[in-house]
Amino acid sequence: MSSQHPPNKSEKRGFPRASWQPHSSNTDDSTSQLISSSQATTGEHTADVTASNASSTAVKVPPRENSGTAWERLSSSLGVLEKSLGLFPPLKSAIGSLVGCLEVVKVAASNRVDYEELAHEFQLMVDALSQHVGIFESEKSNGSVANIQMYAGHIAEIKQHEEKGSIQRLRGATNDQEDVIKRYRQIERLFRQLQCDITMRTQDQVKKQLETTLLRGMLPVDDARYNSSYSMTIKRHGCTPQTREKVHQTLQEWATDPASEKIYWMSGMAGTGKTTIAYSFCEWLDVQTGSVLASSVPLARYSPAFRSTLCVGLNDNPDAGSLNVGQQFEKLVYQPLIEAKAAFPDDVVMVIDALDECDDAFSVRLLLDVLLSSARSLPVKFFVLSRPEYAIRDRMITEDGAARLIMQLHDIEQSSPCHLLHLPEQILMLAKRAGALFIYAATVARYIHPKVIPVDSSARLEAILNVPRATQDTNHKYKDLDRLYTTVLEAAFHEDLGEDEKGRIQHVLWAAVCAREPVVAATIGLLVGLSEPQFGRPYNL
Repeated sequence: MSSQHPPNKSEKRGFPRASWQPHSSNTDDSTSQLISSSQATTGEHTADVTASNASSTAVKVPPRENSGTAWERLSSSLGVLEKSLGLFPPLKSAIGSLVGCLEVVKVAASNRVDYEELAHEFQLMVDALSQHVGIFESEKSNGSVANIQMYAGHIAEIKQHEEKGSIQRLRGATNDQEDVIKRYRQIERLFRQLQCDITMRTQDQVKKQLETTLLRGMLPVDDARYNSSYSMTIKRHGCTPQTREKVHQTLQEWATDPASEKIYWMSGMAGTGKTTIAYSFCEWLDVQTGSVLASSVPLARYSPAFRSTLCVGLNDNPDAGSLNVGQQFEKLVYQPLIEAKAAFPDDVVMVIDALDECDDAFSVRLLLDVLLSSARSLPVKFFVLSRPEYAIRDRMITEDGAARLIMQLHDIEQSSPCHLLHLPEQILMLAKRAGALFIYAATVARYIHPKVIPVDSSARLEAILNVPRATQDTNHKYKDLDRLYTTVLEAAFHEDLGEDEKGRIQHVLWAAVCAREPVVAATIGLLVGLSEPQFGRPYNL
């Protein structure tokens, strides 16, 4: 949302191509190892060994030449994992306990070939986990971590076997052996569960990175957000408290009424406070819905369902941003909204401010055409603000069948004199001069009470009220107004107009200035000698 253009930036159209595959093989080799090792440790190793059948099924074999190698590698791998978990104390402590009593497990399983193989599989799993330590550190409340205390308790119980007697005694105690082995299996199973969880999280991170790449490829204008850092540069802000209350109430009622029209067009002359009202409305929306939406990118951040469908479309057509504005709306807003319609609440509003300031009038008309024709079927509403430019007003007023409300901001009833009687005379004079032009009031207020330099505010107020004619000092006082109306006049004398058309517009402006009182369009037309078709809509009279 912006009524002033941000600083010029390079605008390269189109999107970088990015693969959209939630389960893609784009993950690195360590992730592939993580997945494959998880799939490898299945089958009979996942079942608990009970004391009743372990003694009859255990296979006792002579020690092999490399019988200690697998356990040594497991101990080494656990040590590496422990050292890399410096920012994640719960798992670091549990791994340390397991390393401390691994000799007990090794002795209990010394005559079982399958447990030596299980040590090898466990070691591969630990190696894979070590390469994804960052996931532990960034997501300390993930589901698998809830089991850390559980297997830490199992490890502590194993440690107690070592403290009760010698390890050699454990060799001959079948019940103790089976108890140690059973708990080792439980620990191994919890590690496998943790491994699967990390695999899913890794895939989710890859998906999020692809989504971010696709969305940033749309080249969103971040400065357009109502409360961006750029808004401080241009001194954009909301309405003063207890002002424009009826306008705000009307907008809030429209936004929260599920049966209200889909489009609300606020029209107002330059300086009537449209952007200020929009800012306050956005603040209110931010509190109500937690998001202010001005384009498909913030809409994607707001709704995961919309983001998913939008990114699928961007992956299929990465160059959607280089299409004309009508097709952009179709592919980047309309289609994703329709597919994600069920996921949206009733009070989501997209804000489009300063539509009249777009350089391309044809694109503005094209956007309005698709907006007015499709708004009824969309799950969101649109708040559109602009000056009453002919191209915009003509579409808004004459389009048949479009669900919309219209507020003519400059036609809102002004405070009657009796409401202003309590004000000091000087303030009353300023209020009457400002009329409906909030830009005048804001400009005068900044001149009388500047925030950056000390001045004699009383003297400045007196100067504003008593200057009878334009002077160099007057030009300084009203430089913001000069800048505003220069923009208005440049738009009126468009370069595509012929000299005779510019001449008629000039005569109309002279007549309006010289009249020094409100006059109807027909009167101005008679004063400058124009026929009814000539002084009609082209001059917005």
